[in-house]
Amino acid sequence: MRKTLLVAFAALIAVPAFASHWGPLTYTREAHEELTDLRSALRNVRDPAVRADLLTRIDRVDGLVSSAEGEFREGPPAPAVSFGDARAMVLRETFDDDKLAVIGRLARETRFTTLEAMAIADLCTFETNKADALVALYPAVTDPQRFGLSLDILTFASTRREVESALGL
Repeated sequence: MRKTLLVAFAALIAVPAFASHWGPLTYTREAHEELTDLRSALRNVRDPAVRADLLTRIDRVDGLVSSAEGEFREGPPAPAVSFGDARAMVLRETFDDDKLAVIGRLARETRFTTLEAMAIADLCTFETNKADALVALYPAVTDPQRFGLSLDILTFASTRREVESALGL
């Protein structure tokens, strides 16, 4: 029975990898349902020590799933504007200080890919302002592992190092 429950845990973890059309909250809901089924299956385990051990593990996984569910619910906001609209909003501003103010607001309200963040930051005229824009946009990036690519818009190696240092890259 223990092997059956362990296989069920493995299946629970593997299912989301094949169901890419589901969202994260669907995964957590499915995980809670599976854990409820596993708790029910524990009635068939005769050894009290094994049953107690499995219940402890199920409870631990349930806690982890609940934590993940909370993170998904409390995650960054959904995109408020499209990339094209965001770009147009920045382009409407003449001066870099005004552009940076718009970029800061956009970074709090929407999400961007690294390439989109790079294009928006590149709308600033001066190198230091481009660097400030990249730092402001980093928390809004959906693919932070690629963010190093955005440093290509910076001309000077010293500015690149400053941004890397500021972001811990």
